[in-house]
Amino acid sequence: MELGGRNANIRLPEIPNASVSSADRSALWLGPREWLILTPRGLEPELQRSLRATLTNRSCAVTDVTNGNTVMCLTGMRALDVLAKGCSVDLHDLGFGPGSCVQTYVAKLVCCCGDGMIPQDLI
Repeated sequence: MELGGRNANIRLPEIPNASVSSADRSALWLGPREWLILTPRGLEPELQRSLRATLTNRSCAVTDVTNGNTVMCLTGMRALDVLAKGCSVDLHDLGFGPGSCVQTYVAKLVCCCGDGMIPQDLI
């Protein structure tokens, strides 16, 4: 699904456990008809206005969850092993690759895990 508009311009993944990234934002599939859109700090209000204008006359909600989330990036050969210590999802068997994501709990925190799903300027 494509969301157009002056500032919304983003493609939403339509398949489970997928993410789509552009130069300055990412969209993560969280569930049927539910996505998390990541954008550079400070651009959230502009993106919300644009999404609301683009989605007028559609049954939907645009919610800012900025204050309830943070980004942590684990890298290295054993990154999945570290996550596996506190995660109930077997990340190794999912065949994670660029564009993959999953929403789960890690050490009692809701976590979106993925490979290459967050552009560097969002970190």
